[in-house]
Amino acid sequence: MERGNGEKLLVALILGLVCLAGVAQVDAQGVVPPPPPPPPPPPSTPVGTDIVSLICATPGLSAFCNALATSRVSLELLQNVAVQRVTVFAANDAAFGNVRANIKACFGKEPIDVLSQVVAFHIATGGNYTAAELGAVYTLTTLHGMPLMMGRNVNGSPLIEGTASIVSPDVIHAVNATVHVIDDVLVPENLVRNIWEVCFGVPASSNTPVPPASTI
Repeated sequence: MERGNGEKLLVALILGLVCLAGVAQVDAQGVVPPPPPPPPPPPSTPVGTDIVSLICATPGLSAFCNALATSRVSLELLQNVAVQRVTVFAANDAAFGNVRANIKACFGKEPIDVLSQVVAFHIATGGNYTAAELGAVYTLTTLHGMPLMMGRNVNGSPLIEGTASIVSPDVIHAVNATVHVIDDVLVPENLVRNIWEVCFGVPASSNTPVPPASTI
């Protein structure tokens, strides 16, 4: 009986030494590392083929939605959003309402499709920038490779092409696309002469001065 108690004592002593050895090993290596942090949340769902329908479902963008479809720039937008990130500056209905009636009447006129060039000028490729991120951006490249100049309002908010302010930022934001609502229709300056030639018959070679894009 005493021998049994002795064996139990020996086992307990061995277990104690094992525990001490483990503590010594931890002390020698430093503090036990904390458990790994939880994995980051999954990224936002890419908008993919939903980008056009999401734009069209946004209140106040019916004119821009129609312009996307009529110009067929909607197809270019879908193709681009499938392979790269884009930022869309969608002019609201009030902005389209301010465009001259005679300019609107000529938007789809040949030999150049004025509307497609105007609509494409509202879509920048190479990044899906939030309104906050646009504060550090000065030039973007549009769907047709034209530069889109970014300035600042007095309050520091983005000013696009010197005329358009963002009135509803980040109305759509995903990993591959961001959409902002703006208060003016963007027209590239190098398109103005073509507009006057196609819409009003003023030859490109004419010395007749044309108004700036901001007046269209």
